[in-house]
Amino acid sequence: MKILKKPLVLSSLLLVAACATPLKITEPPTKASHKSALTEERISGDNTIVVRAYTGTGKERVEVAGALCKLDSLEVYASITTPAKVIMPTFRQRKGFANRGRPSDLQVICKYNGETGIQSFVAKEKEITTATNAGLAGAIFTTVISGAIASLTPWAYPEAISIDMD
Repeated sequence: MKILKKPLVLSSLLLVAACATPLKITEPPTKASHKSALTEERISGDNTIVVRAYTGTGKERVEVAGALCKLDSLEVYASITTPAKVIMPTFRQRKGFANRGRPSDLQVICKYNGETGIQSFVAKEKEITTATNAGLAGAIFTTVISGAIASLTPWAYPEAISIDMD
């Protein structure tokens, strides 16, 4: 009986590991195209994001290769086939820009075998932290410094984008 348990446990572990392993990205990154609403003054650099698409739910959720996806905002767009890397611009934060330079939401639409997944993503901003156990003066100082740092930190879309198809 012990002999049968070991192969069963080993094969179960291999199945779980296979499910958890993301598909390999074989194509070079796609650079997102800039729309006319995006001026060079707003761009602070680049950030590579990964886009993956999934079908099913719960234990049946499986990553798929070959989903056709469009990434679109007021500032950028790209068309890719999953899984893929996309080079996206990062955006300067400034008081002089509308909404402090924050880009519009990135809408991602993926299609695969008659299924469609649509999701929007918000550009991340620097979180302001406060000091604990430093008293009121420490909390105010930390908030001021964090706010100053946040204004220097560029806006960026999430580095990992997962689209669920239904």
